Amino acid sequence: MHYTIYPDNKIDQKINEDMEYIVQQVRSLLGNKVHSIVLSGGFGRGEGSVVFKDRQIRVINDYDIDVIVYKNSDCVKYRHSLNELAEELAATLGIKQIDFGIRVLSSLRSLPLTICTYELLKGYKVLFGDIDLSEIMPKYDPVQLSLFEGTRLLFNRGGGLLIAAKYFKHSGVIREENIENFIIECDKAIMAMGDSVLLLKKRYHYLYSIRKKIIQELNLQDIPLAEKIVPMYISSLENKIRPCFDRYSSEDLISWWFEIQAIYGDFYKHFEHKRLKCQFEDWLDYVRVAKWEDKIGLQDIMRKFSRMIFETKIGIVTTKTVCDKLITLSRPRLLSVLPLLLFGVTREGYNESYVRKAGGLLHHPATEAVAAEWEVLSNIFLKAWHPAGVVAKISDNNLK
Repeated sequence: MHYTIYPDNKIDQKINEDMEYIVQQVRSLLGNKVHSIVLSGGFGRGEGSVVFKDRQIRVINDYDIDVIVYKNSDCVKYRHSLNELAEELAATLGIKQIDFGIRVLSSLRSLPLTICTYELLKGYKVLFGDIDLSEIMPKYDPVQLSLFEGTRLLFNRGGGLLIAAKYFKHSGVIREENIENFIIECDKAIMAMGDSVLLLKKRYHYLYSIRKKIIQELNLQDIPLAEKIVPMYISSLENKIRPCFDRYSSEDLISWWFEIQAIYGDFYKHFEHKRLKCQFEDWLDYVRVAKWEDKIGLQDIMRKFSRMIFETKIGIVTTKTVCDKLITLSRPRLLSVLPLLLFGVTREGYNESYVRKAGGLLHHPATEAVAAEWEVLSNIFLKAWHPAGVVAKISDNNLK
């Protein structure tokens, strides 16, 4: 199996070399704690993103790698070290980022059905060890995927759209070095809408190529803005598997961002009305709605609590940090904050009521003008949402 849609041995050789180096470094860190290592994501299922520039092969986006260990204590102990290693490896290999997941072998048999676990089962490549996930993991039926998976997608890709806004909102221009990632984040947001349409229709598939085919065959008369979302989705899927940033060279990228934001806001609202089976007037009203699935939310809180208690004991974080994260930056709270910050951006400036409400939810007193407040709050949100990877690499000055 190739790593990309291109049957090119040079691409495979380059990525093989990257994988060998990553495996070597992970095993050096964890030693005999590692049972196996697998590559998932786009590269794991043969749809990875690469571009050719100056006769060089360059990986776009990231490598998704799952490290499977024997004991839960090892999972907790090495999570932080793997995050640090990911930053070092990304810099060494010259790629955007590496996303390490660390899982306990015994837990694989009972992993709940999510897009992440479904895609892991359906598309992966063993890098180290002897493991067959199809013999261990549950036999997932994608028809049974919860609509909350769509909320998760819209929330996470909305965070990326927020990063894209920070590239231009301060100065009114996008610096040349940020254009590529700006386009990537916008494309991911578009893909989140298309993927969520497939979830609504119970037709989600792990392959980009099949999703593209399915969405063109569906009757979408009940989906608002489907006539705009579908062609944008198809274009973004094509750019995902065959990246070509030159196709955006004539685009007014900032206007494009606002076009996506408007469609994203309307669709996000429609999706949540469907999922929650209740109506809310605007994103201020959305704050009062219970949004997190109780079972998943409780499990998530307990896992985070256990992990942060351990990190406190070994000095990675302080007790105050634990309290701040549990009380102020819980994911249910962040689900309310993201739309306020994302849709609080306007062509003329900011929606002050949205920004001030976000500040209240983040327990950040409104001591600055609304523009400066939005900058501060978006930084707080992004660092709480995804403290590693792109957010960690880009300083506040780079984002401005």
